[in-house]
Amino acid sequence: MTFVDFVDLCDSMAPRLFTIASHYHTQNNVVIAASLIENGLISKFFLTKPQYVKTELRKSTFTASMDWKKVIYIAAGTGLAPFRGFIQEKVYNLELKKQGK
Repeated sequence: MTFVDFVDLCDSMAPRLFTIASHYHTQNNVVIAASLIENGLISKFFLTKPQYVKTELRKSTFTASMDWKKVIYIAAGTGLAPFRGFIQEKVYNLELKKQGK
């Protein structure tokens, strides 16, 4: 079997999933939280500082606790990205409330 035949038999690389770490009302750009790991596949890609990235957006379901008054949040690892966007949204909504909107 040739190398080309072997590659044809292999599954293609699975898409890498990232969570947006910003809220659309508070920033004009999209922020993605990612760790750069030495020799990491995606790290190497981001280090090239690409001008364009192929994306797919999905509606967030991270809104269940928006109305809670007292909450303790714990975010570690990949949970940090949605937490960052959530806090920005919470602050944005509090500012709207102060303005009577």
